[in-house]
Amino acid sequence: MTHDKGMLIKLDKTHFSKVRIGNGDYIEIKGIGDIAIDSGSGKRIISDVLYVPEIDQNLLSVDNF
Repeated sequence: MTHDKGMLIKLDKTHFSKVRIGNGDYIEIKGIGDIAIDSGSGKRIISDVLYVPEIDQNLLSVDNF
């Protein structure tokens, strides 16, 4: 999730939903898209990033492969 619209290289604003945060409140998802990050091995694309303007920091969840 990101609150920074400028990080998104592609944004689908038709994706609306809500996400529950740590205190139990729900905040709105205003879109879904992709971001590009620089890593030690080059540029990486992270897909399906939720655009949530009301959060105050970016959140990344990583699955164990």
